Amino acid sequence: MNDHTRSARAKADAEFEKLQSQARAREKTLSERETQIQARDDNTARLKGLRLARDEADRTS
Repeated sequence: MNDHTRSARAKADAEFEKLQSQARAREKTLSERETQIQARDDNTARLKGLRLARDEADRTS
């Protein structure tokens, strides 16, 4: 391998690693966001259940 080929290969490897790193960061961000959305949805469902139970108790009293 000559110097030009090695240089091009090193540059390509560095660019590939950069893209891989960006992809991993993006996946982590999306995963964290999905976790936040799930937690919000769970909390909303819990609060709705409590509200419905309270409203039912108010109607029967």
